[in-house]
Amino acid sequence: MTAPDIHSQDLTDEDFRTQAQRYVDDFLKLLMIYPSLAVTLVFYPTRKDYEADRRRKHEGPIYKEKNGSRFTLHVCRELLPAITPIALQGWLEHELGLCAQMLQPEFYTINFKQKIFPLMPVTGSAEYIMLELMEHLEAGFKRHLVTRMLLEMGHGLPQAHFYYYRINPEADDHKKYKRAIPHPWSMALLLCARLKEYLPIALLSRMHIDFSHDLEAYWWKVHEYMLPGDRMFLKLIADDAAQQEKTDYPDRIVSMFKLARSHYLNSRQTKPPSKPVIH
Repeated sequence: MTAPDIHSQDLTDEDFRTQAQRYVDDFLKLLMIYPSLAVTLVFYPTRKDYEADRRRKHEGPIYKEKNGSRFTLHVCRELLPAITPIALQGWLEHELGLCAQMLQPEFYTINFKQKIFPLMPVTGSAEYIMLELMEHLEAGFKRHLVTRMLLEMGHGLPQAHFYYYRINPEADDHKKYKRAIPHPWSMALLLCARLKEYLPIALLSRMHIDFSHDLEAYWWKVHEYMLPGDRMFLKLIADDAAQQEKTDYPDRIVSMFKLARSHYLNSRQTKPPSKPVIH
């Protein structure tokens, strides 16, 4: 893969704090939304300090917290080893973009009972699985939209570096995938959970951002254990997301849900599991 060496520009702790604050300040000056985005950065040098709050423990190295119209970005230095300045910039800008979405809920909200449930009325555990599936679709599509916004601002390259840095497969990913193969509903959950990473990468590649073609190829290399049909499903979702950008947000999620329904929820005559495969 033709991509930057993520260890080539490791930051000292002082440089890390200084540059992170500068990236946030510079980005907020460029962001033209109403109400304006107010963000405070809080740094934690160690994982122990950062994970003292259990909410942060399960949200990764950067955790955003909303309080009214203000946000706090909690950042753990120890959980971001060897991150380069441009990858740090990309990560922070992406989180700020997600914060901006949260200030405009009228544009990023869908009513499950009105829009999704009538497409596939179910009861019991199946309804909860559908809710979780919709959450994964929304998480992926919101990151797609943030990436699109950053591309329009001319900040595509930091996003490519950010997602390159983020690709860090877990040792049991393949095992989880194999366990889901006999269970279409569980497979739908597992694949849609990958969309928050794949949709932005696919968009960067579609827009020919620097090394993004190699970035997408690398992502597929990491996930080479996926069966052709599952790979095709993710690509179809990415195509659908790109084509649906000018429609209303609920209609975009409905369109992607219909793809999941046709490929996994309806296509095989199996019942949803009472306990979905952990993903």
